[in-house]
Amino acid sequence: MDDPNVVVRTPLHATERRDSVENAVRSLFPDAEFKEEGGTLVGRSEDPERLRELVENQEIHETVREELADSVVGNTLVFRLSKQPATVGRLNFAVGGHELGALRVRVETDPEDFIGYVTGTEA
Repeated sequence: MDDPNVVVRTPLHATERRDSVENAVRSLFPDAEFKEEGGTLVGRSEDPERLRELVENQEIHETVREELADSVVGNTLVFRLSKQPATVGRLNFAVGGHELGALRVRVETDPEDFIGYVTGTEA
């Protein structure tokens, strides 16, 4: 798989500490580098290995495969992950609202390769 371009965006609420939000993102993308854009924290990563580990550890291969397949837009995957579970190193897709908001993830790469890699089903 070519190196994916992963961008994670999440609002920084007044009740949140930036370092805590960064740590939540890093629990999913340890190599993330951050900047702030108008009250939104933006993290960039090129390494989905931790996502793959979480899928394996949580034994959620099929769920992740289905969620990611539904998130494909051209050569991009766009999905939301729950921020609160990420703070404790858990992978959980966001459905509906959440008091802490969500991590909006955009991955530019070959979607089929990315899904196969993250779910451990690559050819």
